[in-house]
Order: sequence, then C-alpha cells, then structure tokens
Amino acid sequence: MRSIKAVAFSVMLLASANSLLASATTGGKSENVQTSLRVVTLSPHLAEMVERVGGVSSLVGVSAHSDYSKNTQSKTVVSDARSIDFERLRQLNPHIVLVWSGGTPAQLISKIRTTLPQARIFEFAPKKLDDIEKDLIKIGEVLNLQQSGLTAARSYTQELQDILGTSSKHSKTTVKVFYQVWPQPLMTINHEQMIHDVIERCGGTNIFSKEKLLVPQVTREAVLAANPDLMIGTQQAGKDMDWSMWRSFENLSANRYQAFLSIPGPSISQPTPSILQGTRHICEAIARVRELKSQAPKAGTR
Repeated sequence: MRSIKAVAFSVMLLASANSLLASATTGGKSENVQTSLRVVTLSPHLAEMVERVGGVSSLVGVSAHSDYSKNTQSKTVVSDARSIDFERLRQLNPHIVLVWSGGTPAQLISKIRTTLPQARIFEFAPKKLDDIEKDLIKIGEVLNLQQSGLTAARSYTQELQDILGTSSKHSKTTVKVFYQVWPQPLMTINHEQMIHDVIERCGGTNIFSKEKLLVPQVTREAVLAANPDLMIGTQQAGKDMDWSMWRSFENLSANRYQAFLSIPGPSISQPTPSILQGTRHICEAIARVRELKSQAPKAGTR
C-alpha cells in the first residue's frame, strides 16, 4: 500500500498540474472543476465514500439503499442489487460512474461502458480494511478533491490504528470466532470477506476461513465441532441475533464465556469508514474473551 506521505507528494504534483491547466484554458481565472462533474455511484458504500471526500454535490445518481445521509437519500436512484435502469442512467448523462465490481456483474459493467461511451468508469473491489484508505484517496483523485481524499484517508487510518491498538498484537491465546450471517439456512463467511479481515486484525480466528464460497452454508454440527469461543452476528430489523439455539449447548465454548455479540448491520456491512464502529465492538469482544481464556485453569490443574 502506498504510504500517505508518498501519495501526498504525488497529489501536490497533480494539483500543480491541474492549476496550470486551468490557468491556461481560462485565461488565468480559477475554475472549480469539481462542481461541474456529474457522478453516479452504483453501490450504497460508494455514495458514502463520495460524501466522505466532499463530493456529494456532484452526485446525480445512486443505487437503492444509499442512505448514509439525507444528501445521498435525495439523489435519483438508478440501480438496485439486481439491475440498472439504463434509460435513467442515460438521461443523467454522468461524466463519472463508480462501480463496485464485487456487486455489479461484469456483463452489466460492460453494458455501462457501451451505454455511456463518453463517461469514465472506475471499478472498486475492497476486501480488506486497508483498501478503504486506498479507495478514499482514489475517489478524491477521481473527483479532483485530492486533499479532501487524503484528509479522509488519514482520519480513517488513524482511528483504525487506535481501535486495533493492542488487539492486533500476537498472543498465544487463540480466540476462535464464528460469524453467523443467517440462521436458517446457517450461513457464514470465508477469508475473502472484509468482516474476516476485521476478525483477524482484531486477533481472532475465523473458524470457516478456508471455505471456498464467499458466504458458505454450514451445518450446526460443523460449528459445534469447531467449538468457537465467540459468536458474532448482525442485528436483523434492529433486533439482536437470536442465540437461544446455541445457548442450549452447555459444552460450547462461547457459552463458557457468555460471548455472543450482535452488531448493527450498517456498522459492519459497508466497506467505508462506518465499519470502524463494528470493528471496535469486535475487537473489544475478542479482547475480553482472550482475557477470560488466559485466566482459565489449564487442563490437569486445579
């Protein structure tokens, strides 16, 4: 990953070049290029990222559920999780389209390029916490808001480092974590999900990291065999995950430590700085269980 200092230097050079170009084309008068941009985002997290770098005034179209703020909620909706309204997209006539390649099928991205040959298409595929910093910087560059992008990236990285703190330090005490995406059918995550990176960076071990599918379906017996120390899930409709089934297994390690954590979906589901809230909760839960495990008597001792 590029260091912030290195990026800052390149951004200063780019800013100088942009200033010279503006002077050459406007007779020396300053020109706010950003305000003339028309930007469309095809994922809720990208709308938030645009607002984070100060570019929400350029947003003309967003995907459904872009509810980070009233600013993003008020924009024209051009897509949802399954489809894109290409007629509406064409009418908006954007200069820039930001796409989440992990959520938009390749054939639809190809059709966007065909439908909007004049537009610049930028794809993003964040999988790790550090990718959020890079994407803030990139979006700042794309929208000609380089300094704002750098500021947002610095703020995010500093808060992430503060949260991880001692949580990410190596420890001989392993904390096995089961992340429950859905109870019926029982679904979890593999190593390619950002939540996996959160668990690992907080010092935990994702018990199903080696599964091939992004969101694999697993059996109750497989979970019990792995015997997680901590179980995490997202709240459904604002309600905590129902852990009653798992609490019925007395020998389950998570019951020994009373380690069941329900997290609000928005605080962990989006690859944006908003994920820091959920990250803090997970790090604190893992640290608590690690402390309890380290204090527990060893086998064969009294």
